Amino acid sequence: MSILLLSIHPRYIQQIASGKKQYEFRKAKCRREIDRIVLYATQPCGCLAGEADVSQILSGSPEQIWEKTQGFSGLSRQEYLGYFQGSSLAVAYQLANFRRYPRQIRLQEIQLTRPPQSFCYLAPWQYQILEQLQA
Repeated sequence: MSILLLSIHPRYIQQIASGKKQYEFRKAKCRREIDRIVLYATQPCGCLAGEADVSQILSGSPEQIWEKTQGFSGLSRQEYLGYFQGSSLAVAYQLANFRRYPRQIRLQEIQLTRPPQSFCYLAPWQYQILEQLQA
């Protein structure tokens, strides 16, 4: 089991929470098998906001992935294609069972000093701390 920490804009977290956005997109596939994603809300929040299970990982050309995910992408076609401009690979992590944390959690509380540029893996001990902070 690997847990991914992703930086995303707060508006997308709202869309994930509402069910409008069920996919999180990246330009590269992680080397490890991912079964959970922890979401870091970028500024102005600057905190860990929640987590979701990964029910499926899709990869292919940006056009192929758009055809499969557009109904729950949370993006316009223009936003989506702008993100993948110049990229031949699109990866979509299908999110399920989103859980918003009962309070905003600072990165320092799980012993991280800065947000991930794109993503990073959480060590099991960091995730254990995160679970304890929610209890």
